[in-house]
Amino acid sequence: MANNSRYQTRFKDTLGRIPDAIEWAEKQQVDGLSKFFMTSSNIPMYCFSSGGSLSTLHYASLLYETCNGVAKALSPLMMASISDDTLKNSKILVLSSSGDNPDVRYMVERLIDIKPKGLGILTKENNKNGNYLVKKLKPITSNWFMYNWLSAPGFISSISPFCNFSLIYKAFTGDSDIASKLSIDTTSEICYSYGPRVEGEVPSLDQIKNYIVLYSGWSEPVARDFESKMIESGIASVQLCDYRNYCHGRFIFLSNHMEDSALICLVTPREKEFAKNLIFEGKTFRGNRDLFPKDTPIAKIETEHDSPIASIDLLIKTSVFFSDVADANNIEPCSPPNPVDINKEVPRSMVYKGLFDMGPLKSSINGTSGSLNGVSRSNIIDYNPSKSIEENAKANEVSPAAIRKFIKDKRIDRRCESRMVAYNKVKNEYMKDSEQTADMIAQKLNMAINTVKQYLLMDSFPYEPQIGKVCLVVENKDWLKQREIIEFMRGKFPVVKEAQNKFPELEAELLLKKVGLTNDKKGQNLMMIKSFMKMEEFSYKFKNKEIVF
Repeated sequence: MANNSRYQTRFKDTLGRIPDAIEWAEKQQVDGLSKFFMTSSNIPMYCFSSGGSLSTLHYASLLYETCNGVAKALSPLMMASISDDTLKNSKILVLSSSGDNPDVRYMVERLIDIKPKGLGILTKENNKNGNYLVKKLKPITSNWFMYNWLSAPGFISSISPFCNFSLIYKAFTGDSDIASKLSIDTTSEICYSYGPRVEGEVPSLDQIKNYIVLYSGWSEPVARDFESKMIESGIASVQLCDYRNYCHGRFIFLSNHMEDSALICLVTPREKEFAKNLIFEGKTFRGNRDLFPKDTPIAKIETEHDSPIASIDLLIKTSVFFSDVADANNIEPCSPPNPVDINKEVPRSMVYKGLFDMGPLKSSINGTSGSLNGVSRSNIIDYNPSKSIEENAKANEVSPAAIRKFIKDKRIDRRCESRMVAYNKVKNEYMKDSEQTADMIAQKLNMAINTVKQYLLMDSFPYEPQIGKVCLVVENKDWLKQREIIEFMRGKFPVVKEAQNKFPELEAELLLKKVGLTNDKKGQNLMMIKSFMKMEEFSYKFKNKEIVF
């Protein structure tokens, strides 16, 4: 099997140079780079680079956004999709180690022509071929920053990310004392834990073919660095997902590939509680049972820092985990297997001229660049479904005809909306005091008594808008919440009564455990059990929007 044998560096050896990389960054002069970032930080910033360097720019973008700015890290190809005017009115940061590859040549030629408001160049010194990036851009900007960061020959970036993360950290924070804030220990047991979520057997690292990396905030740049290293080393596939988005269905993949997949949880204090509630101690609302299988394979990589230095701490620990994964798979990341013997320099050296022909994305249906036209008054109407057409017209300072046109254009089903409004009013009044009669509620709401009786009998709203139309009113959130609680209680009632009949000697506190519940902080579960023990059949009532027995 062919590999990149010309690279002799061992990734594991580069871990020992982490203190040197951080010490290097601490000694660098960053006043100019810091000024570039901090000046006019309200201007949007685009950061461009290729390959493993992109993780550094994701870190820079994240830091820029903590300074009231908006930033985005992109590849040079994506620059081709951005209009000249957008680039011209933005800050641009280009990161390139060599400063002379085809990607950089494309960006330089375009930026020279556009002359953006702010342009910064971050590149490496001592390039024997001469730095094309600096040579070309010197005439239009003084914001070129050359640093001789540490590097090691290899197919992937190994020591340079530690230099560049630390350099960016210092430029944004002004902190020159980085190492003392980090407990740099590359012992595996210190850097991460790997095992089942709760209990059971998990696949060994050499069996894992899919890693799902969960991140948030300061851990995002590290997640991207890990993904780049894993894929470029050919070890396993990697999916990146923030913790919240994982809740929207992405957990299905792992549940279908438990035999060769694992979660990597990157955790800072900022999302620690969320990660605990979702992953490590996740429980369903109903039944208090585990959300995920107990033997879900999880690598947990955690930092105690809740500041920009958290990214550097996680980068160190995740690199140790990456090194162990590579060792388990008998792969040297700096010289990975290359079965079809593709020379990395060949595809990377593709001519860039075609990018100019590609041009930016078109902003109109006729294929031309354009600008936003004036917005029609009808599109900014603040429509209130609870109000009449005349009331909406008065509130928006338009004619009733304009409101009717708005309703027609938006395909709003007013009849369905009026029913939902009435339904919500009845349910809201009912939750205030469920012992009120239908006649009392009808009088308070100035509604027909039969309508009130009809809605009181409904557990949920049964009507749908007409086909092709929409209803902008949703069910009362308080009622939805209480209805879910009622359904939970209704399901628990027979379980409690069965346990009570089986263990009549037990007090409520012990019976609580028998039915799989815990005593919550407010004591609501215990109160529910005590009430159920006194009931012959399930019943409840409302007082001040709270369920009482």
